[in-house]
Amino acid sequence: MHLKADACRSREVTDYINTITITARNAGNTHEVAGAVIGNRALRLIRIDGFRVEAVPEGYFLMLHNRDVPGVVGAVGTMLGEAGINIGGLELGRDRVGGMALSLVEVDEPVPPAVIEKLKTLPAIISASLLKL
Repeated sequence: MHLKADACRSREVTDYINTITITARNAGNTHEVAGAVIGNRALRLIRIDGFRVEAVPEGYFLMLHNRDVPGVVGAVGTMLGEAGINIGGLELGRDRVGGMALSLVEVDEPVPPAVIEKLKTLPAIISASLLKL
């Protein structure tokens, strides 16, 4: 895996004064994550794969790339609830109305692989993975 940190100044207007962007590449896949420090010490994820989010980078997250259609949040919540997994937070980002979206679901514990595979069967879900930050 190749990691590249980009701490260069940008002309992009954002609500954050200082950001850092990490790009990870492996086997033809590229993922980009940007973070910022808010205030004195509050760390936040502010962008994942081009989607704007704002999340504290601690704990377990279910990261979903999905089509931006009605019912995704409800279906994911139902599946996690049926598996006994509590949702601690939810961040949603999309490229445009009805386009592609990223759902970052904070969970209290790791999501078992069988549940992740079941989530992938939802028609709107493009990918699902578990992150531990």
